[in-house]
Amino acid sequence: MAGLKGRPVKVSPARRLAWSVLLAVSEKGDRAEAALSRRLAQIRLSQPDRALASELVYGVLRWQGWLDYVLGRFSRRPLAGLSIEVLSLLRLGAYQILRLDRVPDRAAVHTSVELARTRFPEWTAGFVNAVLRAVAEKGPGLAPPPAGDGLAAHLAASQSHPAWLVERWLEELGEEETRALLAANNTPPGLCLRVRLEPGREALAARLAEAGLETRPGLYSPQALYAPGSNLERLEEVAPGLFTAQAEAAQLVGLAAAPPAGGRVLDLCAGVGGKTGHLAELMADRGLVLALDKDAGRLEVGRERLARLGLKSVRFQAADVLQALPPEASEPFDAVLVDAPCSGLGVLRGRPEVRWRLSPQDPARLARLQTALLGAAADLVRPGGTLVYATCSLLGEENQAVVSAFLAARADFEVEPLADLVPPSVRPLVQESGFLVTWPQRHDLDGFFVARLKRRS
Repeated sequence: MAGLKGRPVKVSPARRLAWSVLLAVSEKGDRAEAALSRRLAQIRLSQPDRALASELVYGVLRWQGWLDYVLGRFSRRPLAGLSIEVLSLLRLGAYQILRLDRVPDRAAVHTSVELARTRFPEWTAGFVNAVLRAVAEKGPGLAPPPAGDGLAAHLAASQSHPAWLVERWLEELGEEETRALLAANNTPPGLCLRVRLEPGREALAARLAEAGLETRPGLYSPQALYAPGSNLERLEEVAPGLFTAQAEAAQLVGLAAAPPAGGRVLDLCAGVGGKTGHLAELMADRGLVLALDKDAGRLEVGRERLARLGLKSVRFQAADVLQALPPEASEPFDAVLVDAPCSGLGVLRGRPEVRWRLSPQDPARLARLQTALLGAAADLVRPGGTLVYATCSLLGEENQAVVSAFLAARADFEVEPLADLVPPSVRPLVQESGFLVTWPQRHDLDGFFVARLKRRS
């Protein structure tokens, strides 16, 4: 590729791809995982380059707050005045300098400058060069704001979280727990598989071991199997159709729902069908699982995933349940799952971009939506049936508060304590309230909340 001045420019394909993904996340609001997968499918890269691109995307998003703090000290221009293209490129270079020991500072600066020359005038490349050279020289020794000047600001910079969120957790959890939570959020999760009930976790682990692939069982879900150092493509080659990628905490939602085989089950906010497929597996693929979502594109992804697993009992239907229900939902269900849209603050380990998209007003707005969805779902549950409410949020106003408000308005529902309904390995996660709650810093899991509500007969 030629630069703007006509001289040949050799660019790093992994860094160029990472830059394009970061722009898709920042400019278009794409999910990092989806944008990265899409670009990796479009461009042929070696396995080391694929790994580097993934590391750069997730690393930059995870440490964006700290990177901006450091860049702001060495940029002669305010970061807020830079284009997102230039700012993303600076973050990309700074991340390699500050967080990747295996990348020499000189290479991080040089490749960032060369990328700048593919898109911008020479003076912009000079600006990128000057800032990143200063970061390489002085950035590693730069201290965050002193804790004495404000603990929230200190933690927000050093642990790369929005200040408003740090302030909120400090108020609710205290300093020690907040520090542990922020550190856990910055620890990448391992690849976790949800193993099919047949052949089961031990059999799949043995099969993968024969192929030289290391695994370890999850601590809570009896179907969880971690595959550190592996990638999904290789795992699929060895054991096609015997697993699906799903975080261990997300697997607990299906286990808490415990849907009856041969029954009618509704997944009200199915998304790409991860929990939908688990419900069908737990029902031995008998009966009906109706998967609704207003995003038809996400449902299509779900169809493809469940076809790979060979599940026949799931029916997908695009619908906004707050507007109108499809005819398939006209009869009551034995169980309804409301895996509600939420802040996503429990899954920052795997979706680091979420922290930068939220505002202090979002949790209250989402709680109103969650309350409306729970209310719409209630009338779809038969007497004696089950309503399961789940979020991947760590905020009480999206969790306990929503359930409390619902129960105050619906005397025909009551909490069904989960301790006696889930596998023994899951019981330590059930609180005295009867709700299932997980925390990244306490359980090394994503943060989830699950309530099981029974409609009185």
